[in-house]
Amino acid sequence: MTILSRVSAALVAAVAVSTVSVGAASAASSAPDPYSVKITTHTTVKTPNPIKVNKTLDISVKVTANSPTQPTGSITLSLSQAQRGGGQARSAAAGPGSWTKTVDYNGGTIHVDGPSFPKVGHWLVSARFTPDDAQFRGSRDGWNFRVIRGGSGDNDHNDDDDNGGLLPDTGGPALLWLLLGVCLVGGGAGAVVVSRRRASEPAAA
Repeated sequence: MTILSRVSAALVAAVAVSTVSVGAASAASSAPDPYSVKITTHTTVKTPNPIKVNKTLDISVKVTANSPTQPTGSITLSLSQAQRGGGQARSAAAGPGSWTKTVDYNGGTIHVDGPSFPKVGHWLVSARFTPDDAQFRGSRDGWNFRVIRGGSGDNDHNDDDDNGGLLPDTGGPALLWLLLGVCLVGGGAGAVVVSRRRASEPAAA
């Protein structure tokens, strides 16, 4: 093999190696990074607590993330009866338990009108955020609230079913009359004793 042939073969080999290296580098740069970490989001949902029966529920929700980019996407809201300690839903609660709504989210705090509730009870509103951008993770949150009776003169701190608004009689007026009767009886008995003592005393000479 002549020197010219050897030089030509070396050049061809060098070009082939360079082409393979460039192709491998291009493929590596275009492949997805399996070690990339998604950004965690935080969803916060709230309502007034308590609310009164037959009043529209105002739901506020926002999504935040430790990123200069505001996460956007959609938020799905749903309602369910709050659970007791033993995992049982309160039987007194009545309302739109199957209510759900999905809204677009573009940042900030948004307000969504929920349903109204015809009866007192304990409820849970849940919010689930689904991001549009794959760099963010989805997140969810829940909020418990009470539904109480409305109207002036109602006790807003009583959140249990009161059998149609009929409160048990505590016997306040009856107790007052009973005490008054005891006093009168005691006073009468005292007067009788005094009269008898005076009648039994000997008359002065």
